[in-house]
Amino acid sequence: MNTLLVTDIVQEDDRVIFSVNNDISAVEWKTFEPVGRILVDSDNKAFIYLLENDEGYHHLRIPHNHWVTIDEVMTTNKQAEVMVSHLKDAPIELKNFQEEMNLLLDNIKGNHNYGSEFVEEVEQSFKSINFE
Repeated sequence: MNTLLVTDIVQEDDRVIFSVNNDISAVEWKTFEPVGRILVDSDNKAFIYLLENDEGYHHLRIPHNHWVTIDEVMTTNKQAEVMVSHLKDAPIELKNFQEEMNLLLDNIKGNHNYGSEFVEEVEQSFKSINFE
């Protein structure tokens, strides 16, 4: 399993690019498919978008320092894509990204099963969501 850490998020005209720095090969990168699901790592304050290939699942980790930018993205209909810094010509579309984020944020709202610190961080970062 590979863990890909989002290091930057850039908004363009019609898409949002999640950049990762990783030494993954172009051959392996092209085997990745988006799963269309997002998990939560409440202990480390991260959302995890799932990618997969024949070897199994791979994690695209979106740490909390990027959540404010994601909140801005949630108010648009831009297509979300992930790109490895040295493979800029091979982006992967993050299918169902906004739908999954909306479902998760709705579930997290006031749900302290995720941990109070995590819920507070989400509520502070996602200003476009009504958490009341």
